[in-house]
Amino acid sequence: MIPHPPADPVARERRKSDLLLASELVRGQAVTALGQVGSRVDWAARGAIRLRAWATQPPVWIAGGALALLLLPRLRVLRVLRWGLLGVRAWQVGSSMLATRRPR
Repeated sequence: MIPHPPADPVARERRKSDLLLASELVRGQAVTALGQVGSRVDWAARGAIRLRAWATQPPVWIAGGALALLLLPRLRVLRVLRWGLLGVRAWQVGSSMLATRRPR
């Protein structure tokens, strides 16, 4: 329950100044907290962007495919998945190569 403002003008001004000071302090703390959270989010986003840029490089896909070819032959269940993923990736690479325009 919110208390009613006092009837005394001096007490009313004192209460008003206290409330303004408290709201200014809370606002300052909120800005500081948002700045800290924002810097952490920026750091994580930069890491995700670097990881994505690294993972989309063709040599990484080739190395991953070679590693999969070396490690997965023992698992019969995953053979279809392995060849399916390899086929999908080959299709993506081939279609992107054919879609790019060559300079004349």
